[in-house]
Amino acid sequence: IPVTTRSLVVLEVASELVSRRRSEWPYPQAKVSLRNQGDEDWKVCFFGSDTPGAIDAVAGGEVQVAIINPAEPLNLAVRGTGPYKEPIPLRIITVIPSFDQLGFAVTEKTGLTSLAQIRERRFPLKVSLRGQKDHSLHFMVRHVLSAYDITFEDIVSWGGEVRFDPGLPDEGSNRLGAVKRGEIDAIFDEAINVWLNQGLDLGMRFLELEEPYLQKLEKMGYHRAPITKAEFPRIGQDIMSIDFS
Repeated sequence: IPVTTRSLVVLEVASELVSRRRSEWPYPQAKVSLRNQGDEDWKVCFFGSDTPGAIDAVAGGEVQVAIINPAEPLNLAVRGTGPYKEPIPLRIITVIPSFDQLGFAVTEKTGLTSLAQIRERRFPLKVSLRGQKDHSLHFMVRHVLSAYDITFEDIVSWGGEVRFDPGLPDEGSNRLGAVKRGEIDAIFDEAINVWLNQGLDLGMRFLELEEPYLQKLEKMGYHRAPITKAEFPRIGQDIMSIDFS
């Protein structure tokens, strides 16, 4: 088999595997390295990532081309805001369109109607977050809470709990099950199209980010994105959040 054909076969096998359902193949993330046949060093690396770590990997030369989901952390990196002390020289080749919002849901029994009340009441919130600790979700949630002068450590010190649970809180997930069992009273996550209605069924409400805090986040490089009644009729009114796309 010619060298180029062998390479294409390897890529095709990888493509087939990562597109399978998680129950069939548990490794959906890919990193592809290329080199001249027989070279000691791999010259080019492509990385499909869901973590801001891809930014440092490209900037440091470990990876030449990376996809990151969502794109929002890139905005902070090129501006030199948030955790980036100076602008990082990156270039965007293309954007793959998607539409997603970040959702902050709490159970109605908490009585919370805003994120600001968590600090005001030093509320012992029991919150479920995505189990993958380097996921972009945590990067963004920490910044949103920081705009409200809240940290995960604060929540724990007030008698609450911050859990890192596997997977999305989609239908049948243990995360929604934990809400139903009363083990947790908040879920902070993205991809709300797969869990918003189920959360409402369990007596959860989605909290809006208020204008002063949205402006803080926009100065960092984030973009506001409404969770709309047109898209989710059961929420009753539009809820302003930030973009996760």
